[in-house]
Amino acid sequence: MLVNELSKLFKVSKGYTAKLLRKFEDNSWVTRKEDPDNHRKKIVKLTPEGFEKTEELLVIMDSWENKITKNLSHVEVSILKKLLFQLVKESGDN
Repeated sequence: MLVNELSKLFKVSKGYTAKLLRKFEDNSWVTRKEDPDNHRKKIVKLTPEGFEKTEELLVIMDSWENKITKNLSHVEVSILKKLLFQLVKESGDN
């Protein structure tokens, strides 16, 4: 994924994205390489360590989701997810 794409995806500045990527590189979670078609662009890829960290974060997120929805039925959770997805989708259109 390109740095510009990451900035747009997460709705943060390119400077902030670059700062985070430097930290991620320092932790060996991502690599950045020049785009062969445009040397001003960088291509970002997860490393094996980055995949491991992603898996750890997914476990934490699943645990948090289970904790906050424990008193909701499966139908209520499904409705909540659909509504939240719609909100995120609509916020990206602006």
